[in-house]
Amino acid sequence: MINKRKKDILDDLFHRRRFNIKPGLERTLELAAYFNNPQAKFRSIHLAGTNGKGTTASLIAASIKEAGYKVGLYTSPHIFDFNERIVIDGRQIEDDELIELAKPILEKADEIGATFFEITTILAFQHFANQNVDLVVVECGMGGRFDSTNIIAPEIACITAIAMDHSEYLGNDIKAIVKEKTGIIKGNTPAVVSFNTPTVIEEIKQILQNSNIEYLNDTIEIKDYKFDKDNITATVDILDENSTLSFNLPYIGYHQAKNLATAFSVFKKFAEIENLDTKEAINIFKTTCDNGYKSFALQGRMQIINKSPLVIADGGHNPDAARMLAKSMEIFDEKFNIVFSAMADKDIEEILFHLKTVANKFIFPQLKYERAESNNNIAQVADKLGISDYQLSPSTEEAIKTANTLGKNYIISGSFFLLSELAYLEKSSIFEN
Repeated sequence: MINKRKKDILDDLFHRRRFNIKPGLERTLELAAYFNNPQAKFRSIHLAGTNGKGTTASLIAASIKEAGYKVGLYTSPHIFDFNERIVIDGRQIEDDELIELAKPILEKADEIGATFFEITTILAFQHFANQNVDLVVVECGMGGRFDSTNIIAPEIACITAIAMDHSEYLGNDIKAIVKEKTGIIKGNTPAVVSFNTPTVIEEIKQILQNSNIEYLNDTIEIKDYKFDKDNITATVDILDENSTLSFNLPYIGYHQAKNLATAFSVFKKFAEIENLDTKEAINIFKTTCDNGYKSFALQGRMQIINKSPLVIADGGHNPDAARMLAKSMEIFDEKFNIVFSAMADKDIEEILFHLKTVANKFIFPQLKYERAESNNNIAQVADKLGISDYQLSPSTEEAIKTANTLGKNYIISGSFFLLSELAYLEKSSIFEN
């Protein structure tokens, strides 16, 4: 009974996706006010950026939980189940909790024309308020300034790596995108800006005049990144305030070292607000990393889902993410087969340009999702780039079967929607080991 009711609610919710509406917070604020402004009932930390914000947010949340707080985490998108978006202390929202909250919100949403993400955000905030969390780590959706999450008043803001993505909604140049992302920094709110290109940093400094902003380009240095191919583990050494600190890294990729340093900087600011001893804060963060922050770990971020053959799933869906994935795979000193698909609005040519450097063979499945690019069109882009070794597949399931029969390590990447289809296959034990 609960599963059917949940399916009906999620079907209703997903039908409210609207991509061509006037940006603004008016609908979210009206929806929040109708439900007594749940966002005012908990403390928060807010993250925006193009890449890395989900991973960074999960590490921040896990560290604060390790420090003894009851912590909520709001992220998107989900991979297998909608409940992944709304988590408290590692526990996803239960189906019956979701159903109880969703019905009145959907009824009010009908009156004001609220969108999928606006409804989801208020639902999450209500759940966190009802459960009396101490603090919520909130990840923006695609934007910042007009993102539905931007009705909170965070104690700390964080900007992760910024690159070109969602240009049809956020602007067609980096300056416009920086303006949207940094819109979560209000007044003199303390903020951490992750490692970014000099161009992005300069744009941020021109837009913001906030003395409480810490630019990691200026304050932290990543001294070393060591990867153990046999055990598939990594450590990272960072130089912070003239001290070298070593942390275990539960994810693959040098860029994850940057995410770790960003999360550490945010947690240090939180520790200062809470008057936690600096040495104690460092030890808490180390313990969180040692534990792999499993209670808040997100799926689909260079995630190892099989070891023989080695299968890596990554939801990177823009050129910058593809570049980082390709660079990270160089540590294996081999070429990978790649199961790839993407949404039609992505820069598929540049994504494939980066991935082909580590590709042995591509397999292009046809996704079921309506926004997905056809695998025939992706193949045409591959031809344009001189990629000749590829194969079309009618579905994700057939693509995975093909990848398994080739007997070689492979990557599944290009879209979280691809990984969502993959997640159902993983549940059905399609992998050999």
